[in-house]
Amino acid sequence: MKKIPYRIRLGVTGHRKLNDEIQLKEKVKRILETEIYTLFNRESLEKIKSATNTPIAFSIYTALAEGADRLVAKEVLDFNESSTIEAILPLNKNEYKKTFFNPEDNQFEELLSRARKAIYLRKYDLELYPEIIQKTNKDTLDKVINETRHKAYKAAGEYIVDHSDVLIAIWDGNDVKGKGGTKDIIDYAIKVNRPIIIISTNILKELSIIQGNVLYAEAIQYIEQFNTTKEVEGKQNIKIKKKYNQLFNNPEGESIPAEAKALIKEQIIPFYILASDNSKQNKKRYKPAGSLIIFGSLIAVVSVIGGILYRPFMFYSFIIEFFCLLAIFIVYIYIKDVHADRKWLENRFLAERLRTAWFFISSNMEIPRIVVPQYMGHAHKQNDWMIKVFDEIWNRLPNLSGPHPQLLSDYKLFIGRHWVGDQKYHHLIKSNKLKKENTFWMNLGWAIFSIALFAAFIHIMDHLFNIMHFAFKDETTYTTIKKILEGLAIILPAIGAMIVGIRTYNESVRIESISHNLANILDNLQKRFEMADDASEFEELMYKTDEIILRENQEWFTLMKFVKLEVLP
Repeated sequence: MKKIPYRIRLGVTGHRKLNDEIQLKEKVKRILETEIYTLFNRESLEKIKSATNTPIAFSIYTALAEGADRLVAKEVLDFNESSTIEAILPLNKNEYKKTFFNPEDNQFEELLSRARKAIYLRKYDLELYPEIIQKTNKDTLDKVINETRHKAYKAAGEYIVDHSDVLIAIWDGNDVKGKGGTKDIIDYAIKVNRPIIIISTNILKELSIIQGNVLYAEAIQYIEQFNTTKEVEGKQNIKIKKKYNQLFNNPEGESIPAEAKALIKEQIIPFYILASDNSKQNKKRYKPAGSLIIFGSLIAVVSVIGGILYRPFMFYSFIIEFFCLLAIFIVYIYIKDVHADRKWLENRFLAERLRTAWFFISSNMEIPRIVVPQYMGHAHKQNDWMIKVFDEIWNRLPNLSGPHPQLLSDYKLFIGRHWVGDQKYHHLIKSNKLKKENTFWMNLGWAIFSIALFAAFIHIMDHLFNIMHFAFKDETTYTTIKKILEGLAIILPAIGAMIVGIRTYNESVRIESISHNLANILDNLQKRFEMADDASEFEELMYKTDEIILRENQEWFTLMKFVKLEVLP
C-alpha cells in the first residue's frame, strides 16, 4: 500500500497581473522548501523530522484566477508528485471565464482538470439569480452584476482562508481596489489568525510573515504509526479476499459494476483491514486492563479487610494488597504508554468511515466530507489524523459522477440490505446484548445492596437488643458470625462501587439506548430505500444515511474518549 502523507494545506491570494514571474516562482519554491516549517512549533518540527515513513505533501486551495492563483498552484503541483489542488471557484465556469483577460488560455482548464472535484460557490449564470433579474435598467444591471462578482470573489477568498493552514499572498502592499481583492483576503486571514506568507511584487520580491496561530503537526506521529503497521502479506491477502466475498458474494453484490468492486478491493478494503485490526488489537489491551484495575482494587480492599478481621491473616493480606496494587500500576503505565484507548477509538472511527466509503463507491457517488460539529470540538477536531488519512485514501480514487439511473434498482437492493440493513441488525444485536448485561449488573447491584442493608440492620439490632447472643449461645460461633457480618458491611459497599465503576467505564446504559434508537431510525431508512423512485431521491437517502451513521460514530468517539482509565481520583 502506498504511504499516507502528512499534508499541509496552502491557500493563495494575489494580483492577476504579475511582473517577473521567474523570481516569484523562486520565492514560492523557497516557501515550500524552508519557510513553511518556520511556522511550526519546535515539538512539531521534531515530529516531522522523526516521521521517516510519512512524506510531507502540499495541497493548494485556489480560485484559479489569472496571475498569482495559477502561478502558486503550478509551483505547488510541480513541487512533488503528492501535491494536489483544491479548486474553489467563486462563479460557475462559463461565468468565471468571462472575467479573464484571456478566456481562451488553456492553463485554467489544465489546472482545473487536476482538481479532484471543484467547488462552485455559485452554480448558475449571474443573470439567473432573482436579485439580478429584478434589475431592468442596463446601467443598474451591470453594476449589480459587478458587485455580485466581487462578493463571490470575497466568499471564495474567505473559504480558501478557512480551509487552509497557511495563506500565501502575492501583493503589492497597496489597499484593495474592489471587494474581494488581495487586501480584503489578507485582512480576513489576520482576523482569523491564519499564518500569512507575503511575497512582495516590488523589485526586491521580499518575503514577510504575519505569524498568526502557530502550526502543530500532532497528527503526523499517528499517521506515521499507521504507515508503519506491519501486516503479514499472505494473511493480509486472505483478509482482503474474505471481506470482499462477504460484501459482494451475494445476489445483490453481483449486480454492482466490476470497476467499482475493483476500486473497493484494491484501494479501500486493505486500509479498512489495517484500521480494523489496529482497533481490535488495542481494544483487547484496553478493555481487560480496565477490568483488571477495577477487580484488582476490590481484591486489595477485601484482603486488607480480611486481615483486620482475622489477625493471623494480616501479614498475607498486605502481601496480596501489595501485588494487586503493583499489578494495577504496571497495567496502568503500560496502557498509558502505548495509548491503547486512543488507538482503539481513532482506528475504529477510521474503519467505520472506510466501511461507509465502499457503499458510496458501489453507488458511483462522492462521499461528503467529514464535518466536525462545534459541540464536539473539545474532543474531536477537523484536523484529526484519521480524517486526514481518510481524505488521502478517498482522493486517490477517480471522480465518481453519480448513480447510473439504469442501475437504480440494483443499488437500492444492495444498499438497503448490506449497508442500512446490516447496520440496523448490528445495532439491534448490540442493544439486546447490552440490555442483558445491564440487567445482570443492575440485579447484582440490588442483591448486594439488599444484603449490605440487612447486615447493617442486624448490626444495629445486635447493638441495641443483643439479638445475636440469643441466637448463638456459643461464644465462638457468635464471634465468627459477627466478624462475617462486619466484613460484609465493609466489603459489600466496595463491591457495589465496583459494579457502578464497571457500568460507568463501559457506558453500557447510554450506548444501549443509542443503539436501540438508531436501529429504529435505520429500519425506517431501509423502507424508504425500497420505495425510492429516482436517482435524486436515492442520493438524498444515501446522504441522510451517511449523516446518521457518521454522527453516531462521532458521538460514540467523543463519549468514549472521556471514559478514562484512572488509578487515582
